[in-house]
Amino acid sequence: MNNNTFKAMKLNDHFDEGYRSPNFRSLISPSRNFGKYEELRYNYLKEYKKTLFRELLFQDKLNDHLAAVEQSARNRVDQIICCLLAKNPAPEKKSKPLEWVEHMNKIKAQANKIVIQELIYN
Repeated sequence: MNNNTFKAMKLNDHFDEGYRSPNFRSLISPSRNFGKYEELRYNYLKEYKKTLFRELLFQDKLNDHLAAVEQSARNRVDQIICCLLAKNPAPEKKSKPLEWVEHMNKIKAQANKIVIQELIYN
């Protein structure tokens, strides 16, 4: 048997509510980057939905859940932006570039806020 077959997993410990707990972050696909919404969902689950977080983690479904949330959130943001722009069109980009940027930033921020409430903190 190869000695490298079973490697001890080194988890950094931290104290959570007075108890020593392993840092499960190291168990989650370290080879890929997390998106903005994945990171928000991860932190929300870890902090406020501990039972669900542990279930997903130990059933090896946390990565899939986070990836699905990221994809859904990005799609929903795009959809909301289109709806908001249909109701409140942006100024002409070429003739009023600063106003266009300001308008688009406000629309994106509004869409982002809606998506975070709908998908991340739910």
